[in-house]
Amino acid sequence: MSSYGSSITEAAQVIYEDAGLVNIAYGATAESLTQHGHRYFFRTSFRDDRQGDFFAELVTKHLNLQRVAIVHDNSTFARGLAEAARRSLAGKPGVEVVFYDAVTAGERDFTAVISRMRTTNPQVVYFTAYYPEAGLFLRQMRDAGVDALFIGGNAAINDEFIQIAGLEVAKGSLVTQEPLPTDLDYPEAIAFVNEYVRRHGAPPSTPWPVYAADALNVIAAAIEATRSTDSTVLAEYIRNELKINGITGPISFEPSGDRAGAIYKAYVVDENGRIVDAGY
Repeated sequence: MSSYGSSITEAAQVIYEDAGLVNIAYGATAESLTQHGHRYFFRTSFRDDRQGDFFAELVTKHLNLQRVAIVHDNSTFARGLAEAARRSLAGKPGVEVVFYDAVTAGERDFTAVISRMRTTNPQVVYFTAYYPEAGLFLRQMRDAGVDALFIGGNAAINDEFIQIAGLEVAKGSLVTQEPLPTDLDYPEAIAFVNEYVRRHGAPPSTPWPVYAADALNVIAAAIEATRSTDSTVLAEYIRNELKINGITGPISFEPSGDRAGAIYKAYVVDENGRIVDAGY
């Protein structure tokens, strides 16, 4: 099992490749990760371009919004998702990306960026960076009088985001992400959630624990099928032959190491501070 986070994974995958070790990331979605021709790299999470497509469909087909602002933080992940969303929106009738800019990770004052964004009068803001900045950005947006719908990418909105922004500010915000474990109806998912609740008292509030578990499931299935722990043997099997029913659904891989297919949903922060299915 490899890492969470595209920037960390981008550095780590080179080390694993040089060492000839199979590495399966579970929360690393930047498109570039599978564009280096690595033999030993795979991921159970999906790619940013597919999330960008989902965001474009959400905005145009379901929300019927036309003026879009996109904000990232120049990290490998956030910039990649922002670029994917902008590409997916390009050419959509009646839709315009009116603002596209970056904040600096770790900063706490986003007044300058928000002031520039406010002049473009966006109807929706897609914030593709991480939750610490997302919570502050949204709160400062509202303080500046920007009432655009706030949508976060799949690293922006979680329980900590709600605490940072405050429930009154956070409620109504949307997030595009892989389905939460409780919204998966596969038998493997149901069994996983039941056991997770038994041990921890509540289901996972993010999808990443199950994508990590499925990375382990892939490795275990490959070892069982090949009766080998040699990474070269395992990599060839995973890329060319592996097909399993994982917690997050059917799992197989494209030649690049990307997981085949993609599943995304939109969630909303409700008035009680829960992140629930938005129906899209």
